[in-house]
Amino acid sequence: MPIAIYWGSELRLLYNDAWSNIPGPRHPSALGAPAREVWSDIWHVIEPQFAELIRTGEGVYVEDQMLPMQRYGVLEETYWNYSFTAIRGEDGRIVGVFNGGSETTDKVLAQRQTSFLLRFDENLRARDDPESARRFAVEFLGEHLKVAQMGFCEFDSKNRDLPVVETWHDSSDGSAANITGLEKIYPSEADRLANGVPLRIDRMDDDSAPERLREIFTSAGINAAVAAPWIDQGRLVSVLYAHSREPRSWTRYEMATIAEVLRRTWVWIEQRRARERERIMIREIDHRARNVLAVTKSVIHLTQAETIEEFRAKIEDRIASLSRSHSLLSSESWSDIDLATILRNELEPYRESDLAVIEMDGPRVDLSAQMTQSLALIFHELTTNAAKYGPLSESGGRLSIRWRMDDGLLELQWREHVIAGKSAPSVPKGGFGSKLMNQIVLQQLDGMLERRMESDGLFCRIALPLADGLRVEQPVSDQDVPLAEPSQGVLIVEDEALIAMDIEMMIEDLGHGVAATANSVAAALEAIDRHLPSLAVVDLNLGGESSEPVIASLGAKGVPIIVASGYSDFETPEGIEAPVTKLMKPVSRELLEQAIDKVGKSLK
Repeated sequence: MPIAIYWGSELRLLYNDAWSNIPGPRHPSALGAPAREVWSDIWHVIEPQFAELIRTGEGVYVEDQMLPMQRYGVLEETYWNYSFTAIRGEDGRIVGVFNGGSETTDKVLAQRQTSFLLRFDENLRARDDPESARRFAVEFLGEHLKVAQMGFCEFDSKNRDLPVVETWHDSSDGSAANITGLEKIYPSEADRLANGVPLRIDRMDDDSAPERLREIFTSAGINAAVAAPWIDQGRLVSVLYAHSREPRSWTRYEMATIAEVLRRTWVWIEQRRARERERIMIREIDHRARNVLAVTKSVIHLTQAETIEEFRAKIEDRIASLSRSHSLLSSESWSDIDLATILRNELEPYRESDLAVIEMDGPRVDLSAQMTQSLALIFHELTTNAAKYGPLSESGGRLSIRWRMDDGLLELQWREHVIAGKSAPSVPKGGFGSKLMNQIVLQQLDGMLERRMESDGLFCRIALPLADGLRVEQPVSDQDVPLAEPSQGVLIVEDEALIAMDIEMMIEDLGHGVAATANSVAAALEAIDRHLPSLAVVDLNLGGESSEPVIASLGAKGVPIIVASGYSDFETPEGIEAPVTKLMKPVSRELLEQAIDKVGKSLK
């Protein structure tokens, strides 16, 4: 048991071996030395206790007394249970003080850590998003540790670095540096942190501190630092660090608290992100499902046939084509698809037969998911026509498909060669396929479409601008359907060609004119500037781009708006004074008519 005696008027220190570790490096020189010299760092605490004992003769007992010792060159926060008892001489006077006790630092710090983490959890649960969670974590922990600076770093997968995404500074500490990147602070410690080993520097003038770090930190007034890494699936994903202006002996409880705060914050952030991903996924699945239903409904509504059997065959064929393009995109996670792959996917049944020779030639051209769906519809209509009337209908025919890229412009030529002696049919005008190709190429993709019948078969040329800012002029003489002159009517903003055609047909069936159709935010805003419509039917999602700028522009001009969307959580933006109503896809003629009546404006 550690025991010490303070003897005489100078309270010179005597102690046993069990007590010798308490003064640390001051042993053995502390033996026989005056208490004021041995305990100069805590004299302001124990001197009044000695004075009170000598004055009254009554013993002193304290529990969990904080003694800020500086035994190893840095300030330590230590806690003790100890007693001072008077030793009296034969004459009854006090000649010394008996001291016994034990250190309780571990107990106090453990209780403090537990209490802090309970309060931390309670407050963390009240955060709304990852940004506010990180901000709370660095501020709450920084004030608890009484440090100059805290920082939260998060791995950036795009740039492959670990930038600081949140910092906190002690407002009373003007010398705390605003260091902006962990990769700039700890270059020599990157491997250590990536292996999950925390960094601890008690004082920058210590030879154990990396030289590069000493230069950076001392110039910024930082003299102690600690950094705790978080490893997820073998990868460094975040770091929480603390900087102190004074040298500091980081306790194992402080190290553990920093690591635990990082763990709890990161888990909370990942849980919130997972919930958000789940919410977005459910929202997107619902949107896509409704869009698929809307497209299917449009196919049925737009398909014309003379018999039930013909109608059924056309519906099955077109839905099968949509299914093939959907499967192709799903297999590639809805990323870009090569043009040749789209063509092969549509022509595969005929490539395996002996009916015709199919030639394809052109460079690799990657197309977006939306353009893939659109071109798949065009190629399906061309293929269906070739299988009915052209080279794919019997042996001996030849289909040549060639394409090239020229400064961001994709030009594709579809040329059919029927067998000699067989008359080629005329180019169909006004049918589903013709309207669909015009809608997709001219309206949706801002391209050029040329179709003509040559002596041995159909020739079709499609030019599409794939680079931003490119425009393609359409030969007026070759347009299947002349574009209508602008007139006050309905603006249709929809990126799915089939749905746009369906809505256009329903609008016209209801006796209203169509002013224009647009498939993107830019095209819609341009159409609004060119001619203000009486009403607009707007899809909320245009190829992944929100149509809210279009809604805002229309609303500011007082144009009634019908939002036709697969998303169920749309809310009218603030400041929109024009009438706004919502339709869930798929849109029926009856519901569209009710929505037009609801916005309360006659378009006839």
